[in-house]
Amino acid sequence: MGTIRVTVPDEVEHRLKPYEDRLPEILELGVNALQRRLASDSDEVERVLKIMEASGRVILPRPVSKDERRRDISPVHIDGRPVSDIVIEQRG
Repeated sequence: MGTIRVTVPDEVEHRLKPYEDRLPEILELGVNALQRRLASDSDEVERVLKIMEASGRVILPRPVSKDERRRDISPVHIDGRPVSDIVIEQRG
């Protein structure tokens, strides 16, 4: 299990204190809800991307126009069974 240090406002700390032993579960539920929301709300996606970029730890790729082709990307050959077959097999 990993460790993440988080600083929250005092009010949030007081609200979370009674649930301290369940914080991993609460965070997981929150992340899942955020992912669903972001998937349906492009404005929120843009906001999160801007926050990530402003942090200086993430460099976002520049937008590529429809007319512009990415010539620097080529397919990679992988030996073995197709991933789709493996996924179908594991799903049962």
